[in-house]
Amino acid sequence: MCRLPTSRDLPSLRTTVSLAFLLLLLAAVGLGNRSLSAVAADRARTITVPFTLETQSYYFQGNPKGELGIRATIARRSDGTTVEIHRNRPGNPSELPFRIIKRLDGSRVQLADSIAAKTTWPAPSLDTVAWRRERLLHPPTNCVFANYEILLRNDTLLGHNVAVVSESYTDTVWRAPNLGCEVIQRRSGYKHDGAFKLQSEMRPLRLKRGEPDPRLFDEGAGYTELKPSELLRRVMAKAGIPWDANLQQEGERSDKIFFRNQ
Repeated sequence: MCRLPTSRDLPSLRTTVSLAFLLLLLAAVGLGNRSLSAVAADRARTITVPFTLETQSYYFQGNPKGELGIRATIARRSDGTTVEIHRNRPGNPSELPFRIIKRLDGSRVQLADSIAAKTTWPAPSLDTVAWRRERLLHPPTNCVFANYEILLRNDTLLGHNVAVVSESYTDTVWRAPNLGCEVIQRRSGYKHDGAFKLQSEMRPLRLKRGEPDPRLFDEGAGYTELKPSELLRRVMAKAGIPWDANLQQEGERSDKIFFRNQ
């Protein structure tokens, strides 16, 4: 199953208190002559390019024309907060709709709107947070992140410049440098008798720059807070999917990760 914030993500009172504390801290080091509005402007500045991306996946095992798969939406605000939404594969309930909101501090909220419930995950380790922030805010200009990846060519897709990168022998991705190297297309497959056999493909349907619909980032203030396994259990019950050993194992594994990070 599916499994970063600035002051704009926090309640107004907490934001005011944190800004006041920041001013005191700046004064202590001789920088306290800056106005509150100046500090607020710094904290609210645009740090990433906002966008909304809609994709559709196709699967080609046994069907050379491709079978419809998961439809997804990825949207990012200018403050770096990202939401991912995965919708059902037509006729297949194994991929159920969740919204996952990822904040710049590494924490995330997994919401099941169908049952008005959510799991608020704690932030990971500081090292992990620093790595994720660096990757998002300062990606390489060629969008090659690892030494085993290969830049194949530069191209355009939906009017955006993209870097076509080989992630492995089986996966090729189209990453947009001006969108934090977000993957907007992906192809996976394997070589057989010297020919490449396509197994799956994620294709972009729409890509729009600008602040996304704020409703996508609704964190469900009135939603019931549940541990991961219980969230999964209730979503499955709502969808009429029997709880089995595999789901039990998945729920236990998610709980273990969740409570380990508390």
